Amino acid sequence: MRKILMALFVLSAFVVINVAQDDEMSMANIRVVHLSSDAGEVDVYVNQGDTLILQEIFDFSEISDWIELEPATYSIAVVPTGGELEDAVLEADLELASGEWFTIAAIGEVEKETLSLQVLEEDYSTLDVFQSRLSIFHALPNYDPVNVLVNDVELIRYLGYPGFWGPDSDGFISFDLLSQTSAIRLEQEDGTVTVELEDVVLGGNRHYFLAIAGVASDPQFVFVSADLESSEVLESE
Repeated sequence: MRKILMALFVLSAFVVINVAQDDEMSMANIRVVHLSSDAGEVDVYVNQGDTLILQEIFDFSEISDWIELEPATYSIAVVPTGGELEDAVLEADLELASGEWFTIAAIGEVEKETLSLQVLEEDYSTLDVFQSRLSIFHALPNYDPVNVLVNDVELIRYLGYPGFWGPDSDGFISFDLLSQTSAIRLEQEDGTVTVELEDVVLGGNRHYFLAIAGVASDPQFVFVSADLESSEVLESE
């Protein structure tokens, strides 16, 4: 009888776990990052029809936590802080399906009339305890493509700003790496270092997002990590 009860307990636990996983997969997730250095402070609205889901104030280099949403079509609007929705400088519709993860980035320059929204599809599938995922986004206008190196190993060459390699190029790429203390470097072909992060502890089953932005004469970066199981942003620089 004990074996039968134990089998029933294991079966019920399996069902509970699968129901929880199904519930998680039924939702979609988005976050917003402000990468336009001259756009100033903005309000970002996320609406579903007439229903306001989110209104947050962002300044350059700020990134939101992940927002869990029901699969549906949402409107995104970027408004100068204090303005009305009709004052939006950027607008886009985003259709979300179950299990999808998107980072919405405000990029470009107001002065040069290149301000735009770039939608980045993220991979938040589970890794094992010995793996990390590193995503790189080139959002630095008028800047040459960069090479990405981790522990002096070149992972990709010529990662360009969105549109640099054609209309379908989004300037975004991800790598699955061994979890360990690492050095991350983004540099131009001539060896000019754009970003260098030393002694970065890449934890198991964590996702790291590194974006370069600002102006070509003074590159800036945003670096955040999130646990892939909880999807909670843990740190920001």
